[in-house]
Amino acid sequence: MSPAGAQVSLDGMEELMERFAEHPIVREVLGGGGGIAGSTRDLEAKLRQVELGSIEDYVAESENLLALDREIDNCDAILGGMEATLEEFQGNLGSISQEIRSLQEQSMGLSHKLTNRKAAEEILGKVVDSVALSPAMVTGVMEQEVSEEYLGYLNALSRKIKSIATDQNLRGARALRDVEPELELLRVKAVSKAREFVAQRIYDLRRPKTNVQIQQQTRMLKFRHLVNFLRTHSLETFVEVRNMYVETLGRIYQGYFRTYLAAVDRLQRPACGRGDVVGVGDGGAGGVLGGLMGSMKMPGGLGGLGKALGGAGGGRSSDRPLRMGARGLLLRKVDQPAVVPHIAESEGKKFPYEVLFRSLYRLLLDTATSEYLFCTDFWGDTTVFDELMAPVLEAIREKLEEDLPEMYDAIGLLLMICVNNKHRILMQRRRVPGLDQHLDAVNLLLWPRFKALFDLQMASLRGTDPRALVSGEDVRAHAVSQRYADFSVSMLQLNAAQEDGQLGHNLERMRGAYCQVLKAGSGLFRERKRGAAWLANNYNVVTGALRDANSGGAVGASPGRGEKGPVLGQAGEGAIEFFEDLLAKATSGYVEETLGQHIGPMMNFVRSAEGRAAGSAGGSGAEGAGAAVDPAAVAMAGPILADFTKQWKISIQAIHKQVMASFADDFATEVLKAALTKLLLTYTKMLDALKEAGPEGAALLKEAINVPSIMYEIKKYSRQ
Repeated sequence: MSPAGAQVSLDGMEELMERFAEHPIVREVLGGGGGIAGSTRDLEAKLRQVELGSIEDYVAESENLLALDREIDNCDAILGGMEATLEEFQGNLGSISQEIRSLQEQSMGLSHKLTNRKAAEEILGKVVDSVALSPAMVTGVMEQEVSEEYLGYLNALSRKIKSIATDQNLRGARALRDVEPELELLRVKAVSKAREFVAQRIYDLRRPKTNVQIQQQTRMLKFRHLVNFLRTHSLETFVEVRNMYVETLGRIYQGYFRTYLAAVDRLQRPACGRGDVVGVGDGGAGGVLGGLMGSMKMPGGLGGLGKALGGAGGGRSSDRPLRMGARGLLLRKVDQPAVVPHIAESEGKKFPYEVLFRSLYRLLLDTATSEYLFCTDFWGDTTVFDELMAPVLEAIREKLEEDLPEMYDAIGLLLMICVNNKHRILMQRRRVPGLDQHLDAVNLLLWPRFKALFDLQMASLRGTDPRALVSGEDVRAHAVSQRYADFSVSMLQLNAAQEDGQLGHNLERMRGAYCQVLKAGSGLFRERKRGAAWLANNYNVVTGALRDANSGGAVGASPGRGEKGPVLGQAGEGAIEFFEDLLAKATSGYVEETLGQHIGPMMNFVRSAEGRAAGSAGGSGAEGAGAAVDPAAVAMAGPILADFTKQWKISIQAIHKQVMASFADDFATEVLKAALTKLLLTYTKMLDALKEAGPEGAALLKEAINVPSIMYEIKKYSRQ
């Protein structure tokens, strides 16, 4: 609505009217019939009313409008203030941003300065720490006695000396020139104190009855840093105290072991002498063996131990020196403590050489283990051990070289070889290689002497005169068989664990020589039966000894193995099988010869019948069976059966008497059983042959003794 008095322009009205002529309102207005002038007046009247109403409303709301106007003015003022504040804050933010950038730049500068100062401080700190000598360290090094606390000062001094020597930054520093004289004084003083302390500890070891190992572990080992200090900062002083230790401990150990060796000589008990050999000969050991020993040259002279063991066998506690027996238990006692000489002497005990050998080397191994580990920890050098132990090992080696040429105990030597092997394994488990070369050298000393003694035993068998084994018509086993059995069992028992092929081959050679001697001796009997009985008795001794040992029945058997089961190894199993076969053949020969004296014709008859049966084996049925006995043979069977019927009880009694006279104990029972079984079997075969001979044979069988009667008679003797 335009204000009052304002002119209204009607330009374009017609165009608008034409444009909106079809509009419902326009059509209604135009269709009123009053005309445009009347409509205009009505419209103007309405407009005035509306205008007047608006004016009245404006007047009524004028106070509110004025209040609103004032509020708007207040808001404008407030907003203007806020605008000014914000503009001021914006200005302040700009200045703060500049300050922050400035602070960041300052912070980065300070950070670089701090880094540089830290780097400089670190370098200077090292220099100062390396050069500066604290009063506490100076006082401790110069005035305090050597103790565990003193080691701390010593380590600090060592670090300073090393740092100055290796730090390139200190070269030519003025501070270093000022400190070097004082540092040298401290080094000299520390070296002097360390030398004096270590030398005193070494000197203390010389006191009588001093336990060296305890002193080393409790009073010396914890001060090993003193030795490290001397090695690093005064090599000549280190070499001096090192040589002092080597000389002192070398003398101490050499004295200990020489004293022990001298005491051991008094504890020896001879186990086997020059004359203790398997075979026999003219003049005993002075014959064949005397010549062999005279021609053999061994290194070294006479030693107390060798003299004791190399005599003629006097003073031995065993009448079977070639039997190992309980001596084999030594291999189960390798880890036991060494023999204490004065205690053994007070108790009157004596020992064979191998026991003292084990005891000596047990003491050596324990001493060497302790010393080797100490030298490694304290001196940091195993050559110290090698140098100080060299005199001890040389003394022991010289003692062995002195004694071995006078030893004739092959069993003892083989035991020593086994002990030495166990010692080598023990030192390997301990990881102490210090004695490897010495133990290898001992092995090279023992084996040649053992081979020489084994060859002596072989020579004694080969040099045995078979006539010396046969005493008239006595068929009892000769002592040679017992000695051979003892020696073979001992060798097989000791060789079972290591299975040395050379020793097994030598035992086979000895077995051949023994069998050759026995075979020659059996041919000296006038009767083959007695020769067969003599062979069987000798083979039975050897077979029985081998069986007992292999089953664990022999005393000292199975060294290093279990208590039960075979203990002779593969070589022993082969020897048992070999001699069992020889024993079976000798027993069979004796049975044949004995039965031949009583039922010889019957045995010939049976052999002839079996031969004809074998020849006619190509026949069939009754023809082949009937050809086994011809009429002439049947005619010969009559007198044989008649004689057997009269004499069979007497023959059995005579066989029993002869067997019991030729053999002993269980073996006699076995031979008797074999002979009577053979007799019964031969008689049964003759009866079977006659059954196949037709009516003539059947007629003879009517007068024959029945088999149950003979079996009953045999059982009577079997129960005796």
